[in-house]
Amino acid sequence: MEIPLISVIVPMYNVEAYIEECITSLLEQNYPVLEFILVDDGSTDHTAEKIRQLTKGDPRFTYFFKEHSGISDTRNVGLRMAQGKLVYWLDADDKILDNSIERLYHALFLTDADIAMSDYVRYKDGVFHYHSDNRGDVEVLTPVQALDNLNQYRSQISTTFMTCWNTLYKRSLFEGMEFPSGKYFEDCFVTWKIYQRAEKIAYVRHLGYAYRINPDSILQKYDLHHLDKLEALEERMRVLKCQAFSMDSLYELYKNELARQIDLLKNLGNQEATVIKLEQKLERMRQGDDSFLS
Repeated sequence: MEIPLISVIVPMYNVEAYIEECITSLLEQNYPVLEFILVDDGSTDHTAEKIRQLTKGDPRFTYFFKEHSGISDTRNVGLRMAQGKLVYWLDADDKILDNSIERLYHALFLTDADIAMSDYVRYKDGVFHYHSDNRGDVEVLTPVQALDNLNQYRSQISTTFMTCWNTLYKRSLFEGMEFPSGKYFEDCFVTWKIYQRAEKIAYVRHLGYAYRINPDSILQKYDLHHLDKLEALEERMRVLKCQAFSMDSLYELYKNELARQIDLLKNLGNQEATVIKLEQKLERMRQGDDSFLS
């Protein structure tokens, strides 16, 4: 049986402090047929120099430098470059644990799934924060079950299903699909659509990925770009409502996110008009009025 090529796509920007850990974790993977696509979104630090040193002589690595245009465009470039039948996403300030790629491939193959994902661990300054029983068993989910897991407000499992990293996909699922240019929380615009294209999703209850709590990450610094998450939720709500999807948990998630964003905007200051707009949406949702989504 032919072993399929897996394309590991690593978008990056100014990660000289973290890239060695990331690449070392790639080199430690034992899946036999891998290509590593490193897409640099115009780094201005020593990221490129470190990559050349760390990957010298290894033909599996392809490094591509582009003008700075944001994470979505960087992911899209990597996806276009990918040659594998399967793709795996890794953020450059994170790392893969033990032999996660091989484990995900086995789960995908043995369950005849289209997507395989595992649990992850958060870490900061060498301290790991575990949120998994790490049983190692595999749960096979339908697209509807995967979407339900997305709707658990600010939980570990919702993050697992919301993000594209730490997940192995059949590349064909992304045909005609792109991450939206210029958006924060780009995963939120895409992953739920990918689940709808799948037939089965294999969820491996094993820690396979280390997510770094990076103080320099755009997600750690609140600004108006974070409202993109609400835009992604509203798009999802409009589409799924038309598909007669059960909306209760998604609406609850949206209301919780509205309330959180309102508090963050008040702390940010000078955003009265935006706060009023979101408060009006929240009040209408509490009254069962979702007509503004039309």
